[in-house]
Amino acid sequence: MLILNRVAFVDERKIRKGLIAAGMLLAAGATAGCSVNDLSTPITELTTAVEGSTTAIEQLDAKLTDALNESWQRQIIAGTAQLRGADNSCTFDAKSCSLTVREVGGKWQSYPVQSVMPKAHVGLNALKGYVGSLKALVDADTAGKVSASANQAIGSLKNIENQVATAKGETPAGIVAKYETPVSEALTWFVGQYVESVKYRALAKATKEADPVITELALYHEDLARPLTDTEATDAAAAYRKKRNAFSEKRDAKEIKKSDIREFLAAASDYDTVLKGSHARPLKAFAEAHAKLALHLNGDGSVSLSDALSFIDKVREEAKTFRGIVENFTKINEETE
Repeated sequence: MLILNRVAFVDERKIRKGLIAAGMLLAAGATAGCSVNDLSTPITELTTAVEGSTTAIEQLDAKLTDALNESWQRQIIAGTAQLRGADNSCTFDAKSCSLTVREVGGKWQSYPVQSVMPKAHVGLNALKGYVGSLKALVDADTAGKVSASANQAIGSLKNIENQVATAKGETPAGIVAKYETPVSEALTWFVGQYVESVKYRALAKATKEADPVITELALYHEDLARPLTDTEATDAAAAYRKKRNAFSEKRDAKEIKKSDIREFLAAASDYDTVLKGSHARPLKAFAEAHAKLALHLNGDGSVSLSDALSFIDKVREEAKTFRGIVENFTKINEETE
């Protein structure tokens, strides 16, 4: 009996050694040329940039909407706009009560305005969920957590796909597939290289599935970006002209002081920030960086890790530039009132 037990122990040990060797070979093959650890900081930066850009879009819409509602209030007070209950609303047996507003002789519309650019919000929360899941995937320390994060990422992609299709009046293509852990759970006890391998494969799978969806989202927002930022650029131009004219008057009167020069420079700087921000396309930059990252992770030898990282740097810069619009909005509006 003792001999039989020793044989069983030796056989089990051999099996374990074989599984470890298989896990090491799998990990080596999956991570050749790139470690997930190499991507930890870049994906964190990518996540931060995307969250900042999407938040900036939401904040800009909120600020523009507030400005429009304040404009309606001024018109109502001045008597150039009318405010009343909506048709079939606010009666004793009604199911809702809401107000509508219009310029005299114009078309009635809901008041207060909830969003100047409601379509600009399409897919944004889901996009933040997707990049957040990529970061969670990179930070995961078990195969189970990797799988959960990968499926959360793919769930967010399905939301993006559905929202964009609905906004365009189309049927979702349903191209996003569920992620499955690629290796037998018999290896889950072999933590180190196995988890690294699973992470790499999960990132490759998620980004490959995501790429067409992210591209479609970026194209959709590209069509919306111009009208969203044109209003802000117009207000910024007005603020700059006001400071420029004030400076010109003092110059002609030979009354220029250092403070006048500083104010003129500040106005030019603010206008410059908004002009550059109005031309920034952070979601387009993200789509380009994401495409490079997906190609690299899926073994396209023409795209190196440094190539992918350079595109991620561009996303960060575009996001920073775009956020300048929101940061200058309140200041510009105060100066033009």
